[in-house]
Amino acid sequence: MKVNLFDLSTKSLLQSELVQELTTHIIESEKADVRELNVIIVNDSYLRDLNKRFRDIDACTNVIAFPLEEISEIYVSYEQAGDINELLYFVVHGLLHIIGYEHDSQEEDARMHDKCLHYINKFLPATH
Repeated sequence: MKVNLFDLSTKSLLQSELVQELTTHIIESEKADVRELNVIIVNDSYLRDLNKRFRDIDACTNVIAFPLEEISEIYVSYEQAGDINELLYFVVHGLLHIIGYEHDSQEEDARMHDKCLHYINKFLPATH
């Protein structure tokens, strides 16, 4: 399993090693079939364009995930994140979408939020 981090913002300060360890931990824990994962840190404008092009929603969002067969991609807006921990939360949220989690109801939304916090707190207990 390969994880690549592309920080197009040059402002997020997110470390590639940390993203690789966290996402690999989640993929193994969830027994998911993710062969390669690209995590791309972008600005609001870039994410808004993706949201409009692929979801027909003309608004910014914090994360968009594309579960593809060979290389899945997570696009995260550093401008939506208040700090690195929130940026990591968005990465985890996007990865859970790739794995198959959705939040089309309040119950699913709460479950996904709890799952994000579970992985961040389990993997990075000193940050919370």
